Amino acid sequence: MEKEYRNLVSVKPVLMYREDILELCELIEAQSGEEKKIEIEYKNNEESINITDIESLNSISAIPPTNYMSLTVRVWKETNIVSGLSVSFNRNNISYQLHSENETWFLGTDSKLRKFFKAKRPWYSPIQRFSPFISPVAVITSFQYATSLVKGDELIEGVFWFAVTLALVIITLLMFFQKLFPYVWISLSGKEDRRFSYEKWTFIISVLALVVAIVSGLVLPMFVT
Repeated sequence: MEKEYRNLVSVKPVLMYREDILELCELIEAQSGEEKKIEIEYKNNEESINITDIESLNSISAIPPTNYMSLTVRVWKETNIVSGLSVSFNRNNISYQLHSENETWFLGTDSKLRKFFKAKRPWYSPIQRFSPFISPVAVITSFQYATSLVKGDELIEGVFWFAVTLALVIITLLMFFQKLFPYVWISLSGKEDRRFSYEKWTFIISVLALVVAIVSGLVLPMFVT
């Protein structure tokens, strides 16, 4: 009886396009005399798509992104499955299971997978990780500061900080419902098919938030005094 090597690995947030999915499939290499088969289930709010070949994946464009996808790659030798990969992307959780009868193949492929998923982490990954702790504190602090300003007859600055508080509440809710900085963001469209990528939009929003912080903390007090 052949010994099988198997593991189950949890993955941190990812942001992926079609090119990244193709790269992931290519990491599972078939040896001489073996055949590789893929199966992808892709669901979003509008439709569910099943893909069983690379050609079909390459032909897809202009489809909404999703936070749910499952990918399975099996390597066959004659009538037996000798190795394979199963990846589950599901809103707040990502994990993959790799298995093989070949120890060298298993260890080498697992190392490639870990590097791959590390490279696909979005730039906002630290924000996504710490926002549940930081956002409520920021909202409460901003609200208390705005209230103290109004009570101190500093109405203009107080109103400004109430506006900042409202903006923080909206951003916090968008992050909570994963409309902003999602744990899983996958698009079957290619990077070139999207005129303005999700990464660029989130980067712009973060820069605007930084500008607001600088204006409120440095520039506005100069005019008030």
